[in-house]
Amino acid sequence: MKNREFRYFIAILILGSVIRAGYAFMTKGITYNDTSLYMSFAEHISNTGTYSAIDKDGLEVRSFRPPLFPLLLSLFIKNGTFRKGQFIFLQILLSLLCSFFVFLSVKRLTGGKLALPAALFSVLYPPLVYYPSTLITEMLFTALFTAGFFFLIKREQGSYVSNSAVSAVFFALSCYVKSMMLLFPGVIAVEALIMKKPVKGTLVFLSVFFAVLAPWSIRNTIVLKRFVPMSTEGGITLYWENHKGSSPGKGYRAPDNFDLEAYKGLSETGRSDYYLNLGKEFIINNPGRFIALCLGRAWQFLKPAPNRDLSVNSGLKEELSRAVFFVFYLPLFIALVLSLFICRKPELLILHLAFLYFLGIYSVVAGKTRYRFPLEPMMIVNAFVFIQMYLERRKKTARNR
Repeated sequence: MKNREFRYFIAILILGSVIRAGYAFMTKGITYNDTSLYMSFAEHISNTGTYSAIDKDGLEVRSFRPPLFPLLLSLFIKNGTFRKGQFIFLQILLSLLCSFFVFLSVKRLTGGKLALPAALFSVLYPPLVYYPSTLITEMLFTALFTAGFFFLIKREQGSYVSNSAVSAVFFALSCYVKSMMLLFPGVIAVEALIMKKPVKGTLVFLSVFFAVLAPWSIRNTIVLKRFVPMSTEGGITLYWENHKGSSPGKGYRAPDNFDLEAYKGLSETGRSDYYLNLGKEFIINNPGRFIALCLGRAWQFLKPAPNRDLSVNSGLKEELSRAVFFVFYLPLFIALVLSLFICRKPELLILHLAFLYFLGIYSVVAGKTRYRFPLEPMMIVNAFVFIQMYLERRKKTARNR
């Protein structure tokens, strides 16, 4: 990195730090419905050294959510007090780390052109300003996911096997934050087949990914007396928006015949099976309604402006908050679609496949705009690479006339 470029980049990071710190001071920390469960896990870790929590039904769970985010929260609990400011400061650093990977990725893919504008765009990008102030998994997951993507890009111009291994570590760690990543190796395998990538690199990725997950899977098998790769939330997650009273974005409603006393007598895995069977029964008996719900959740995932819950406690009026997100996100989505047809970059095929993977998962369960956020730093990369390739194509066309 040249001295002038380095100074500009540092200035961009300082600007991003000031914006994020100011926003965090204004909001004082933003909580979601999930925050209380994560804090319950964190408090149990801090107080007893064990991974467990009390769920919304008042029952103990020992693996309902992946462990990395609660473990991180627990590190900021001292004498029973959660040091929120210090935790938000860490998340600000994670947000800036995403901007750093955006800068490096664009620099690598364009030979340095547009890397600084991409970094500036990312430090101003609303979700990367908003989520550091929230007490949910999105910022940690996005940082790990963005790092994994960078090393996938880097493998094309460096050591393919070693960079594949490093990316696998980051993606596996992201699975410790959101269990929906369990099937992500399938995306890597499909990309390898399409692009005819070296078999060795793919095998290394798969081996490292599942090796990193193995300790927690073994722990779950011992504690729960049944093989559970990551968490027991799968059943309730499926049922969350697949029942008679469900509507995209509205969430869970207990069935009319719900027997809490019988439910209390079930094991944690038994309760997951209970919800899983209810969800499958609804889908089998109501295929048309299920398809309609999937389409509704797909729209919730894709739409440029978020639901109202993203602007609650954000310190901004709802209309202004949604308008800002719309203006920043829409060009990224347009560039993602256009890059499928013109100015394609082979290194970014994985982004398109990952987008389809996320869309597919969240069309079945709980589609929301915030679940798309982990993809957005790499969508910024794609947009600036697309701009650069489009401009070069225009110049070439002009010269040939």
